[in-house]
Amino acid sequence: GCIDLGNMLFNQNKPGEAAAHFQTACDDGNSNACFAAAKSAEIAKDKASAKIYYQKSCGFSLAMGCHNLGDLYHQEGLRDKAKEIFKQGCNLGYGGSCSNLGVYANEKGQRPEAMKLFRQACDLKSDKGCFNLGGEILKDQPSDAIAPFTTACSVGYVPACNDLGVAYERTNALIPAKE
Repeated sequence: GCIDLGNMLFNQNKPGEAAAHFQTACDDGNSNACFAAAKSAEIAKDKASAKIYYQKSCGFSLAMGCHNLGDLYHQEGLRDKAKEIFKQGCNLGYGGSCSNLGVYANEKGQRPEAMKLFRQACDLKSDKGCFNLGGEILKDQPSDAIAPFTTACSVGYVPACNDLGVAYERTNALIPAKE
């Protein structure tokens, strides 16, 4: 039906047309279609529709929908609204939202709260969450920063690989040789 047609149009690089079909499926209660409608609308530069459908996907408890909605609010400078939405994404288990909340807390000088959120994000396998956690730990305990930087680096987050080297250097530890 609508989702298959939407996917076909999306794959033909017609995100605007795809969004209309995803929107129909979303309006019929399909949560994944709401997310697809939002993503298609965002790619088609229709931020208003993207917000509506990310909100709907978030309402269906899709953590990534909440996160992307939070990102749109953040880009618009609506940080309080973004924070509120990132809390939903974090509570639904999306590490990127927890990491963003940690950044907000850190900016307000709330380091213990930031560390808690970065740790939660890293536990949820967020590359940036692990990177941010490692960055905070590196300030005081370089050897303890090795684990979160390793996690982020192992999934290809290049800045974490660089900081992993810094952590090893600061602990005078040798990087283990690959067998």
